[in-house]
Amino acid sequence: MRMTGLLMGAALAAGCGAVTPGGLAAVSRLDPLTVAPAGLAAAVAVPDRLRLTDGDAEMHMTVERGDGGVEVDERFDLRLSQPADAPAAGAGERVYVARLSPADAERFAVAQARVRALRAAGVQGSGQLSIGVTGGCLERGGALTDLPVRTWLSDGSGGFVALTGRRDLLEELDPETAAALRAGIAGCG
Repeated sequence: MRMTGLLMGAALAAGCGAVTPGGLAAVSRLDPLTVAPAGLAAAVAVPDRLRLTDGDAEMHMTVERGDGGVEVDERFDLRLSQPADAPAAGAGERVYVARLSPADAERFAVAQARVRALRAAGVQGSGQLSIGVTGGCLERGGALTDLPVRTWLSDGSGGFVALTGRRDLLEELDPETAAALRAGIAGCG
């Protein structure tokens, strides 16, 4: 089942005011065209009853020319884990780290090379790199009434940097999107 909301993308889009100063600095230093794909990682803290597994998160890279034509449109399934080097979970939280698989890291490197070649050829345009959670389930019964999240980013050069502080994502989404997100997360089963 796919959730219509994307946790990480929605967490970032819900308000720039929630991005930490360190997160702004980390994002400004991250160049998606030169970062080593194997080192790129994002982490998200969610309520401990929300279970995520491989296939529940994806990275999406798009590049559009100035005339609106699409040059790159790649989706990469992310591997989710709870490694020892993950940011520390708070009370009632579970922290997942999302990384590219080795095969997708190679595909990502090919996409990076394509974009660098377009730039070298003088092609004008814009790009976007997003990470979203597209699945998951609730381990314990009851409806999802809140969805506090925190996010981190790592380029592989030295730990994770806090991107967003803890806040309730459902409160920051418009009512229709929040309702769709609640409806999309069923009990594990």
